[in-house]
Amino acid sequence: MKRLFTTALIIILISFNGLAATITAVGNGSWTSNSTWDLNRQPDDGDFIVIPPGITVTVPDFVTVDLKGPGTTIVWIEETLVLGFLSGIDLNNGDGDRIEVRTGGALTTSFFSFIYFDGVATLLLFGTVNGPAVIQDGTLPIELASFEAKLEGNNVRISWTTAAEINNDFFTIERSVNGKDWEVLGEVPGAGNSNTENDYSFIDYDPVPGMSYYRLKQTDFDGQFEYFDPAVVRYEPDNLFRMFPNPATVKLQVTTSSDLTNAEIIVRSMNGAAQHIEAEITEHQAKVDVSTLTEGIYILEIAFPESVITKRFVKR
Repeated sequence: MKRLFTTALIIILISFNGLAATITAVGNGSWTSNSTWDLNRQPDDGDFIVIPPGITVTVPDFVTVDLKGPGTTIVWIEETLVLGFLSGIDLNNGDGDRIEVRTGGALTTSFFSFIYFDGVATLLLFGTVNGPAVIQDGTLPIELASFEAKLEGNNVRISWTTAAEINNDFFTIERSVNGKDWEVLGEVPGAGNSNTENDYSFIDYDPVPGMSYYRLKQTDFDGQFEYFDPAVVRYEPDNLFRMFPNPATVKLQVTTSSDLTNAEIIVRSMNGAAQHIEAEITEHQAKVDVSTLTEGIYILEIAFPESVITKRFVKR
C-alpha cells in the first residue's frame, strides 16, 4: 500500500510540473510547432514561456493560443513574438497572467491581431509594442516616450509624447506642491488606438510659487487607469525674484524666496557660452561680480537640482 501511494504521488507531481514549467523557444518558428520549444511541446496554461534574445516566434494566421486555466501564465519576450492575421493569445483576467515585453523585445502584430483576457478581445492594431511594457488584465499599456514640465515665462508647459496607445480615452494632468497631495488641472483627449507617435501639451497658467510636481494619469475607455512618474518645476514669479541693478557695471544682485545654497549661478553670453564670474551666495541672495564682462547682453542662469531659472541683464 505504501508503494502504491508513493507511485501515485510521483505521478501527481509529474503531472503538476508539466503544467507549471519553464518552456523556452530554441529556434525561429511557429508557436504551434513542438520543435520550436525546448520541451518539445507547445506552451500550456501555467507555463513561464520565454522567447530569448535572437529568437522570433510566430502565432500563425487564424490561430488563437488558449492559455486560460488555473495556473499563472507569463509570456516573457526578450526578442520578438509575432501575431499573424486574425490570430491571438487568450489569457486569464485577474490571476497574474501577463505578457511582459522586456527591454529590447517586441510584440509585433498583424491586421486584427488580438490579446484576449477570459475571451474578451483587446484589439492590437497593425504595429509593434516595444519593451519595456506589460500587458495584463485586459489592458494594454500606453508607451510613453517622454514627459516633461518646463517654465515658459510665468506659465508652465507640460509636454508628453506617446509611441503607442491602445484604448486610450484621455489624460489627466495633476499638480502637487509636496509630492503627496494632488489636484486635477485638466484633461486632454487621447488618440484611442495608435501605433505612431503623438505629441501632447497642457499649459498651467496659474503655477504655484516655489517647487511643484506635475504628473500624468492615463484612463482607458473602460475606466482603468495608470499613473506615470512626475516632473518637477521651480517657479519664481517676478515679484518674488529680483535682479538689480539692470544694467549692471560691477555687481549684479539677486534675491529670491528659494534657497540658493543648492543652486549653481552661471552667466552666459547670448551664444550660450559660459563666462567666468565670481558669486557670493547666501540662502536667499547672490552677489555676482560682472566687472570683468565686456559690455553687452547676458543671461543669468540659476540652476537648481530640479529646474533652471534664466533672466537677461545688460552689462555696461
